[in-house]
Amino acid sequence: MVARKKRIWEPGYFYHIVCCGNRRDALFIDHSDFNMFLQMLEKVAKKTPFDLAAYCLMTNHFHLQIQSNEHPTSKVMA
Repeated sequence: MVARKKRIWEPGYFYHIVCCGNRRDALFIDHSDFNMFLQMLEKVAKKTPFDLAAYCLMTNHFHLQIQSNEHPTSKVMA
């Protein structure tokens, strides 16, 4: 197997983050799951600052458009 190339991070750039459920399984069941996810994003932003420019939460996946000036996206999403 060939390893994936290391992702490049540039401070101030916008990055599109996507996460999908395995086999298209649901990540979010009801509105409380969506709210919990947004609360978790707030906690992460306090610990590892980033700007959330846009987001889209679907039942089985989500999209985030984030910008970070201090930390690589790998640290934000860890």
